[in-house]
Amino acid sequence: MEKFIPPSLLLVIFMEVITVTLSLIGIYNLIQFNDKAFGYYGLVIAAITLLGLMIGQRIAKDYSGAMLITVYFILTVFGLFLMQ
Repeated sequence: MEKFIPPSLLLVIFMEVITVTLSLIGIYNLIQFNDKAFGYYGLVIAAITLLGLMIGQRIAKDYSGAMLITVYFILTVFGLFLMQ
């Protein structure tokens, strides 16, 4: 099980970098061109990343950590609702 930790950490870092990049481009496009596409995709990738982190916390039996991530996931889903 421990051999999966380094690739999983790299995957989470990669997903977070994609999320930040898409979100920054989305903020710029929303302000300049009133285009929501990149912001929406950034929120989708953020939701997927948070789900992965939440599942990992549950597998590790860190239920309080999973609960904290759930709050951010709910906010992300609310942001997706607002972007519709």
